Amino acid sequence: MCSLHAPCTGRARHEYDAKKWELMLDRTLKHGLDYNICMIMHRGFHYGLPGLLLVALVVVGCSGPSLDMQASCGAAVVEHDRLPEGGSGGLRATAPCPLRLTQVSSGWFDAGPDSLGRNKLVPSVSFRLENSTDDIIRHVQLNAVFRRQGEEEAWGDAYVRAFGTEGLDAGQSTQVFRLESGRGYTGEQVWSEMLVHRDFVDVEMDLFVKHRGNQLVLLDSVSVDRQLLMR
Repeated sequence: MCSLHAPCTGRARHEYDAKKWELMLDRTLKHGLDYNICMIMHRGFHYGLPGLLLVALVVVGCSGPSLDMQASCGAAVVEHDRLPEGGSGGLRATAPCPLRLTQVSSGWFDAGPDSLGRNKLVPSVSFRLENSTDDIIRHVQLNAVFRRQGEEEAWGDAYVRAFGTEGLDAGQSTQVFRLESGRGYTGEQVWSEMLVHRDFVDVEMDLFVKHRGNQLVLLDSVSVDRQLLMR
């Protein structure tokens, strides 16, 4: 009998490893396996593992329904200076995508006084993400980049993991996501006066979606309404 106190050797070790991997495969078949964990396991497997078991575990745990956002969205290349910070490549959706935004609302939140005691307003966009396909979609993250209209420089960003292994079923929508920029407007005026100030410039949010390890795709752009939102 192998244990932490009595390590296995030789044939006993081989049989112990086989049982351990069989148990892991069984759990994978029942519950699925996170994509990133799959990649780690795929690279770190012990080469003495029976070949058939190795292939079965990688295929079953890591494949699943694959979604090519680039092909599905008929995407075109997005300029690098419009990508989220650190993005290595991006695409713009030019056809209906498997994922779409619903119940979109936007405005400006009171972020509280800054270090000088001035009022601060930050742009915010809330929405749900809907799966418009006939299959479950797994492993999606969202990256938002805020920009003042007429400017290319990013004016804050936000990130959220939409869903992972649990996925989003066909025709279903996520919970409400609310993404806010870390940057905003400050002033001595009350909020209502800040929104109509002559130096106030409206803001847009570019929302990028990333499926698994694929490239970022620009899913949608939202113009932030010039209205005060209450928490």
